[in-house]
Formats: sequence, structure tokens, C-alpha cells
Amino acid sequence: MKLFAYGCSWTYYLATKDFIKFWPELVAKELKINFINNGYNGFSNFESTNRLIKDLHLIQQNDIVVFQFTFPNRLKVNYLDDDKWYYNFKLENNNYNKEDYLLWLDFVNNFNLELLLKDFYNTKPLFEHIEKNIGAKVRYWFSSCSEILTYNKNSDMLNDNFIIMENIDYSINLIEYLEKNNMTLSDDFKNGVLKDENFKYDKHPNQDGHNFIAKYVVESLK
Repeated sequence: MKLFAYGCSWTYYLATKDFIKFWPELVAKELKINFINNGYNGFSNFESTNRLIKDLHLIQQNDIVVFQFTFPNRLKVNYLDDDKWYYNFKLENNNYNKEDYLLWLDFVNNFNLELLLKDFYNTKPLFEHIEKNIGAKVRYWFSSCSEILTYNKNSDMLNDNFIIMENIDYSINLIEYLEKNNMTLSDDFKNGVLKDENFKYDKHPNQDGHNFIAKYVVESLK
């Protein structure tokens, strides 16, 4: 049995790899199994899903897959680059003006929930395949969960695979909850635990934050 974890820097944050035990490691230790942490800084939901697809041949019956959905407005866009060899044409102008850029920002900010729904329903068939055809267990959670529960209380997003972190006031999201309860790296900096100025405003989970997440992942799996 093995744990496969996917997500962004809330699953694996390179800047803290030397002094943080991330939730996948904590969960695996509690369950006494091996783990593979496939989280990565800045990953979008699309990129995490692609990484999961590439790992399908490794996942076996009775393994566990835990997927962390990140910010839906983190979209992967392949900008055209006329310096790359794989383009056989020369673009006259591949730059976007300020109006185009603001229009894009307006879209990703105003359609946050819809984009998250898109990400979930794109990944859902993959979860179903893993459970039905491979026989592994799947769980998932959202870094920002307030919109999910506010607008989709009856949605199939909130099925038995969804990890509920019981202590959270769901009128706020997980990021705000950890900040409110002193479970971020910026809190460690404020308290003198961390000296590096780079963590002064860093809202990633500190060790207490990862302990909190791991606790509810384990409860969901048990």
C-alpha cells in the first residue's frame, strides 16, 4: 500500500523542504505506509491532474490517492513564442496589450467558482477510474473551500471522497482559517521561529498547519 499526493505548494513547498514535514509524509507515517509526494510549487489543477494521469501505471489496488485542488484562477496558458523551433511560422506580433491583459484578469477573478467546477469535473472521471478500475482509494480537498459549500451544498463534489476539516468555519476558506489560528509561515516569522524575511508575509502552512491538514486527511481515510 502506498500514498500518492498531488497539489501545489500547499502539498510540497520547496522553500520549506528542509524544516517542514508536509501533510503527505505525516499521513503516511500515521498509516504506516510509504508515500510519493507529487505536489509542486505553483502547480495548477490542470498540471496536478496531468501528473496524476502519468502516474496511473504506478497506482495499484489498495493504494491511496489524495488530491489537493488549488486556486482555480491559476491557469496554465501556453503563450506563443516565435523563438522556439517547433513553430514553423513567424508571428508579426505575439504581445498582448493592457486591455487584453485586464480582460483576462477580469475573467479569471470573476469566474472563480465556475473555473473550479470545471477543474473538478475534468478530474472526476479520473478519480472514478482509479477507484472502479484500479481499486485504489481517492480523497480530495480544496485550499479555498468556502465557495464550494456556499454554492454547491447539494453538489456531488461533496461526496464521501471530500475531506471535511471539521474545525473550519466554512464562511471563510482554509487559507484564512490557518491565518486566523496562527498556523502560517508568517506567524512563525512574527514569533521569531523563522528569521528569513522572505517568510514575513508567507501564508503557506507552517508545521502546525500541515499537522492540522494531515489530521483530517487521516480521519477521512480511516
